[in-house]
Amino acid sequence: ARAKPSTSATARAIRSERVPRGRRSLAVKPWLRRALGAFLLLAATAVVAVTILSLTFDPAWVFTPSQPFDATASAARPDHDEASAWLVLPSSPGNAALVPPGLVVDVPPQTRPAAFYVHPTMFFSRERWNGATDEPVSSELLEQVVVASQASVFARCCDVFAPRYRQATLGAYFAAPKDAQGAFELAWRDVSDAFDAFLRRIGPDRPYLLVAHSQGTMHALRLLQEVVATRPALARRLVAAYLVGYALPQAWLSDEAGQGVLRVCRTPTDTGCVVGWDSHRVGATLGDEDRRWYWRDGQVERVPAATPRVCSNPLTFDAEAATATAAHHLGAAWPQLEGEAFDFLTLLRAEAPLGVRVERLAPIHPHLFGARCAGGVLQVDAPAGVLDGTMPIVETAPGDLHLHDFELFYANVARNAVVRSRAHAAGRRADGHPRGDHTEGGVHP
Repeated sequence: ARAKPSTSATARAIRSERVPRGRRSLAVKPWLRRALGAFLLLAATAVVAVTILSLTFDPAWVFTPSQPFDATASAARPDHDEASAWLVLPSSPGNAALVPPGLVVDVPPQTRPAAFYVHPTMFFSRERWNGATDEPVSSELLEQVVVASQASVFARCCDVFAPRYRQATLGAYFAAPKDAQGAFELAWRDVSDAFDAFLRRIGPDRPYLLVAHSQGTMHALRLLQEVVATRPALARRLVAAYLVGYALPQAWLSDEAGQGVLRVCRTPTDTGCVVGWDSHRVGATLGDEDRRWYWRDGQVERVPAATPRVCSNPLTFDAEAATATAAHHLGAAWPQLEGEAFDFLTLLRAEAPLGVRVERLAPIHPHLFGARCAGGVLQVDAPAGVLDGTMPIVETAPGDLHLHDFELFYANVARNAVVRSRAHAAGRRADGHPRGDHTEGGVHP
């Protein structure tokens, strides 16, 4: 913080000024001295106030609803046995069916896996803690932009299922524990119900992927911990979990922490494991406080920012190759928006649909940048002008590429999802295990 100027010292200097004879007309008038002193005091106070505000700014002032969480004020619970409760189904893929020109992937296995995709936060209201599943602004963004930039990545390997759920508003991340617990628990129940419906839809034997981003990853990690990891037959059907856009605590997914799916994938062909990354520009300043909430034994909790985090480099998906050059970059792709462009601030303040339409993806752009895992985050090492000149980048904070975690590595992730699916299918043939769940009908209690 800047030192506060000493107005008393300034005043003494003015009072002690000697005015030579014959130059009395230049003397500082007493009222002017008082006005100058008051101005300096006001300026000093303003500087100190701005400095303190910049150091202590709490996003909760801007994003968090002022009223306590009240479950009775929430929108109706979606019924995931109904098609209207899904953003994406194989019979109605929407923008998940978009394919970027130039994308090349292997042929998927004969039995295509299903992908259960949980979307990120696209609800920013200060009036309510949870959004309705038919919220106009968030529905437009999810259906047009998010599904195109994220869910479509997995349409090459899999049949994609993406549930609508009563997502917690962005401000819930800055809320007190009691309010955050209520908002995220409501969202979690919808995701859990949707996963039950997903398992009923795909049957007791079919392999599947878990895919999620941001708030979606928060809930998908709980699915992995409380549902998939506790049922060996269901765990055997898991090709992999792509849990992206969240700083996953490394200790929760170590070989020592658990068996089977509660571990990080080590190679591009590992199956029944987790990959995750959180993208930033090289040199981005990371905060010393993690404002994310995590599920732990059914309760939300904070995790210290210094906690070691999972980082899978999507250019290699190889734990022994945490650094990769642009030669490994198979290509980025992104939605091509029709209508007015918008920045993150516009997105946060929107009270009505923005008129956004996406009808195509940009062609694959390969070899744009390298990336490395460092300090638990993925650092994107792009030459000057590449990210801003080639791709339309919207940063949530300076250097934070959160909204582009999938777009930046579109071709690498699409290819890897197919590679893992083929590896999983080969493993099923090799061990002769159906990897099914006949006794429970594929539904968790």
